Amino acid sequence: MPEIAAELIIPTGKNNGSNPSVASVYRALADTGATPAHDDDGPNSALRR
Repeated sequence: MPEIAAELIIPTGKNNGSNPSVASVYRALADTGATPAHDDDGPNSALRR
C-alpha cells in the first residue's frame, strides 16, 4: 500500500502536489468498497471489488 500512496498526487487543496498518507488511501478504498489484493496474488495484482 505505501507504494500506491507514493504514486498518487493530490491535485487540489492545501496539500496540492503532495502524496496522500497510507491511511488516506485505505479510507478512500473503504469508501468505494474496493479491497486491496493479497500480496500472494502476485506483484502485479490489481484492486478487486
